[in-house]
Amino acid sequence: SPDGAGRALYHPDDLPRLSKHAAQVCELAEDAPARPIEFRMHRGDGEWIWCLSWDVPFERDRDGNVCKILSTFIDITDRKKAEEERARLTLAIEQAGEAVVITDDQGTIEYVNPAFERSTGYTREEAIGQNPSILKSGEQDDVFYQELWETLRAGDTWTGRFANKRKDGTLYT
Repeated sequence: SPDGAGRALYHPDDLPRLSKHAAQVCELAEDAPARPIEFRMHRGDGEWIWCLSWDVPFERDRDGNVCKILSTFIDITDRKKAEEERARLTLAIEQAGEAVVITDDQGTIEYVNPAFERSTGYTREEAIGQNPSILKSGEQDDVFYQELWETLRAGDTWTGRFANKRKDGTLYT
C-alpha cells in the first residue's frame, strides 16, 4: 500500500491513483487476474523511475479481507521516455508548416499532417490508403519518380522541387 512509511517511495502526484488502485485490488476475487498500474517510484540514488506493477491479493484474514498484496514491478522508465519523445515529435510534425507524408514500403499513404491537408486540399481521410500519385501533375516523367522512390526506399533523404496537383486541379511546387 502507498500509505504509511512507504509513501516516500512513491511520487506524490501518483499517490491518489495508487491508493485507489490498492483499494480495487483488495476487492478482487481470489482467482481474478492481476491488475496493472504505472507509477513513479523513488530509486535509492535519488532518481524517480517509472514502474509497471501487476498486483493481486496475496493473503486474506479470517473475514476474507485482503491484508497483503503481491506486486510484480518492472522498470519501464526507458519506455516512458520513448513515449514522451514520440509525443514531442508527433506534436512537432502536426504543427510543422511543411507537408509531411508517411507511406509504407509500397507507397501507400499511412499518415499526413495538417500542412499536407492545407497545401493539397485532400483531407487526411481522403489521403490515407492512397498512393502519393494522387498528387501527380504530369510535369515530371516516370524516370524522375523512379529515382525519387529508389532514393527513399534505400533509406536516403530525397531533396528537390517538383510540381504537384491539388485536389482542385491547380498546380503547386
